[in-house]
This record gives sequence, structure tokens and C-alpha cells, in this order.
Amino acid sequence: MNSEDAPQLSLINLCRGAALEIFDRELGLVLDNIHDINCDAEQKRTIVLEVDFHPYRDRTGAKTVIKCKAKLAGMEPVEGNAFIIQRHGEMIAVPYDPRQEELFNTEPQEVRKK
Repeated sequence: MNSEDAPQLSLINLCRGAALEIFDRELGLVLDNIHDINCDAEQKRTIVLEVDFHPYRDRTGAKTVIKCKAKLAGMEPVEGNAFIIQRHGEMIAVPYDPRQEELFNTEPQEVRKK
């Protein structure tokens, strides 16, 4: 192949097409993160594609290195409760106040008359 027939370097053929593959993988992570209901819906996401050129000493070309990183939204904080009780002489945590257990029972309670 002579120099007239050689394709010009572009994002499509950089590192034998790896740039597009790497970008697509990171894009998938961004889209999954946007769709994740546990992540901040309005926080921006960023994909950084970095291409380094390490020139040959004789200046006839360069080694290319691709780095790609997605900056994703963090998980939204989730709040709950933990109530500390003593059971069988040991301190444990439970997800609701056992003093209000009837509020969490799925079956209707009978009303007690005095």
C-alpha cells in the first residue's frame, strides 16, 4: 500500500477502532447510571476521552494511548430507622419501634373494650 492509499487517522480507526468501543462501553455506564433510581436524577454525568501521543524519537510517528473514564452520579442517600432493644440479654437493632408493633401488623387488630 502506498502513502496515497493509507487512510487518514481519525477517531473511527484510532487504535484499530478501540476508541469507539471504549466510548460505547462508558456511554452504557452513563445511561445505566441515569436510569438508576438510586442516583441523583439531575447530577451531570461526564465522559472524558483522552488520547495521548508519544512521539517516536525520530519524529516519524507516535504511539497512541487512549484513556476513557465516565464520571457518574453518586448514590442518593437513603434514610431509615434503627431502634435498639435488648433481646435475651443482648443489644440488637430492629427496623421499627417494637412499642408500636401494632402499626406494622398487616392483620387488623381487635379493639379492646375496658
